Amino acid sequence: MKRADRLLEPLEGRDSDAPHFAPILIIGPPRSGTTLLYQLLVQQFEVAYLSNAHHAFFGAPVILECLVPRRLRRPPNHQESRFGVSQGLWAPSEAANFWYRFFPLKPHGVRPGDVKLERGRRLRRAIAALSRAAGAPMVSKNVVCSVRVEAIAAFVPEIRFVVMHRDQIEVATSILAARKKAHGNYTDWWSVEPANIDELRHLPPERQVVEQIRAVQQAIDQARRTLDGDRFIDIDYADLVTDPGTVLEQLARRLGLQPRAGAPSLPEAFPRRDRDQLDPQLAARLSEYLGR
Repeated sequence: MKRADRLLEPLEGRDSDAPHFAPILIIGPPRSGTTLLYQLLVQQFEVAYLSNAHHAFFGAPVILECLVPRRLRRPPNHQESRFGVSQGLWAPSEAANFWYRFFPLKPHGVRPGDVKLERGRRLRRAIAALSRAAGAPMVSKNVVCSVRVEAIAAFVPEIRFVVMHRDQIEVATSILAARKKAHGNYTDWWSVEPANIDELRHLPPERQVVEQIRAVQQAIDQARRTLDGDRFIDIDYADLVTDPGTVLEQLARRLGLQPRAGAPSLPEAFPRRDRDQLDPQLAARLSEYLGR
């Protein structure tokens, strides 16, 4: 962490401070629709969130919440992103810099006992401070946190997890396409590294991504069995794009979210994107592996 950001941490409060509202964390495999849901929640409801500006000022994001007027911190009304990254200073961000204040760069997956007590307390203080300053629950999205669920819940027991689900062949195809766009090939790893990453590296690309998806989901399912299942809310990507209004209304009711004044109108449905184009032989092997 940059020294200047570390010096700001005391501004986030005391260990005894608790979030005034239950925080919300959107998780799921990469390319499962987590970014779209994050954008919609930030646009439609009164929430605190981590923007690209907070990502840059990660040492104490509450300062931006306090010093920059809300009218200047409005998120973009579009749902555009690239590899899960939304453009614009106040666009919602995965805010990796924020989360890496509390968790190691590697491995991605950690258990509660792997996190030092002081780091866990700092996480709780940071979330509480942002929520308190905004007067609203903090919502965030970070797919790497999908393999940190139990560790996060150990220090922030109020937190709720919204889990995105999407058809495996769509997700796997999208991850492979992202690899090609990001690295110029289908073989280099991209995004979340589950606990069995070393085993997966020996598999061909189409099997790597399918098992990556399954391992991330298994990590979430394991946390669900360990923790109170009521903490978890499941959202299907197909439902979200087909009827976003109904999905968001039901989700807001369960989470106690209030509509945001001046929120943009929701479309009746989002157009389904054509499946990303892969090398035909790779696409055939993927379909065969999934039995499609």
